[in-house]
Amino acid sequence: MRRLGIAILLLAGASSVSALAADAPMQPGLWMMHVSGTTKVSSPPVSTPMERSMQICVKAHQKPESVFLPAGSDRCTGSHKVLPDGKTQWTFHCQAPGASMTQVGWFQTSARHLNSHWVITAIVHSEAHYETVTDMQMQGTYLSAHCGKVK
Repeated sequence: MRRLGIAILLLAGASSVSALAADAPMQPGLWMMHVSGTTKVSSPPVSTPMERSMQICVKAHQKPESVFLPAGSDRCTGSHKVLPDGKTQWTFHCQAPGASMTQVGWFQTSARHLNSHWVITAIVHSEAHYETVTDMQMQGTYLSAHCGKVK
């Protein structure tokens, strides 16, 4: 169970949503993000579905990677390319004490919608070495120009 907890913490950091993709025409303001998917742990083999919704405040002129990386994530490197279908594909590699993570996915946005798909592989380098793989989808919908108390 401890391993699953660590995997969920890695996932929570990896899938934190806090900003707007600057190379996409997202409307600044309040957005509702719905995340769903499955996390699989290698040892012992466990598969856990996840589903959550959250409100976020999208601000103008923020870097694209801040949508999908945890705030203050200075241990990650990323690269991206625009695909022929208009999606933006990203690959991130992150290192933390005792763990490494690779996050590969794409997102596509318009002024009032966001769709994305991610596969996140985390390897925990501890005595009980194990791997988690999370496959998740995210859909975002613009709600309002005013974020209220949501930061």
